[in-house]
Amino acid sequence: MKTLGIICLIICGLSVFWVGLGAVYTPLEEPNQYRFDGVYAAEGTTLTVKNGELSLVNGLGFSVDQPIRRFIELSLWGLCFLMASISGIVLLRVDRKLKRNQSNE
Repeated sequence: MKTLGIICLIICGLSVFWVGLGAVYTPLEEPNQYRFDGVYAAEGTTLTVKNGELSLVNGLGFSVDQPIRRFIELSLWGLCFLMASISGIVLLRVDRKLKRNQSNE
């Protein structure tokens, strides 16, 4: 149990490190990039609307904000982090309690 608890806490530490690394190295807005109603596109990009969806005519590409998807993704990552940290702490405590009970017998 102690090993599983330590593994869970290591996973929590790695996830915090990964989020921090992503926050540092993800630029909020790149130069020559514009935003209009949730659509990001580089300068010189031409977009058209076909059947209610944006499509790229020419240029470097574009992206569309998806706030619900981002919210769900962040919620799931937060839940994963929370469950891993709680299970790591609980497993370490249970292991300590079992060792204490075995030494008392």
